[in-house]
Amino acid sequence: MWNVKSMYEYPCQGHSTNTQIIKQRDINSSRPINVVFFASGGPGNLSAAFRMQDSRPDLISVGLVISDRLNTPSAFLARARGCDVLELDYGSYSAPISANKSESFNDHLLKQLLRYEDSKKEQFDLAVLAYRRILTGTLFERFQGRAINQHPADLTVKDQDGNRKYVGIGGLARALKDEVSSTRTSTILVE
Repeated sequence: MWNVKSMYEYPCQGHSTNTQIIKQRDINSSRPINVVFFASGGPGNLSAAFRMQDSRPDLISVGLVISDRLNTPSAFLARARGCDVLELDYGSYSAPISANKSESFNDHLLKQLLRYEDSKKEQFDLAVLAYRRILTGTLFERFQGRAINQHPADLTVKDQDGNRKYVGIGGLARALKDEVSSTRTSTILVE
């Protein structure tokens, strides 16, 4: 058995200061980490996950790819690799009138994900996000502390005011427009 530890700070209810918390998860080493991969478009990060799966099948298994769009390159790659795909089109999703569309979509997506897990008699250990939507509500709670976000730009680069320069969906496009000589993906633990 091997341990995965993450250390982070967050405000605790009833306390005015941040409290340091150490979360520890023991993952049975007799099986790889079961990953659900959220992808909105291109297959770059998903390709890297499949390469890791190929080279270290004892470490990682991509069990499902979820997309908020139909017919994405990531979905095509996943299917070609024999991986299950769940596609729900956010653009045509119709939320109840009284509901927030994004949160309603995430709730609907979580229901589909739970049905999938139930049908396979397994649960996902980790969510990898190369995704243009923010996980909110019950979907966020499901993977809180067990998700990593792959941001397609270097979040260590700052502007003259000390603010992160390449945040948001257009981060990579702005880096290319700035003609940077190199860039990288930033990985963020989602808590």
